[in-house]
Amino acid sequence: MRAADEKSRGLRGAAQERACEYRDALAERLEAQASWRAALATRFPDDPRNHNAVEALEQAAMLVRRLTPDARELEPFLAFDDALQSWPLGRDLEPSEVIGREGRRTSRFGFELRSEVTTARLREALRDVYDDMLENWRQLLTTGMDNAPRSLVQYLAEHGFPMCEDEDED
Repeated sequence: MRAADEKSRGLRGAAQERACEYRDALAERLEAQASWRAALATRFPDDPRNHNAVEALEQAAMLVRRLTPDARELEPFLAFDDALQSWPLGRDLEPSEVIGREGRRTSRFGFELRSEVTTARLREALRDVYDDMLENWRQLLTTGMDNAPRSLVQYLAEHGFPMCEDEDED
């Protein structure tokens, strides 16, 4: 375990380990996006936006790896993970499965401008990953609603994770 993890004040035991797993999964997600953008940069070498995105995503991944398990940037992911723990199938999901590998918001991080990734921009990148994660879950639960346990949908909605759009609203 890294020294930063050992110095973590707020989390202990399994909770601290789970936070480390989410931290690593988030960094891997950003690194995967950087690799994808690097391939596009090779295909389109005259477009600097892909190069910008690769640099920003790699910086963000590096900063994520430096987060301690009790960093507030991890809190939304851990809260969602806690909600999933109430669902029997949710208990067996790895953080990378919960977060997912796809998302349009994350794929565009750093695309438009070249600048250093500050703490504020890191939070923006993680917010993009979080929003993509929720959108992926929303689609999963909406398209598979007949198979989705109603109790999970209700539980997530009650705990601040609106998974399904209310179809009755106009």
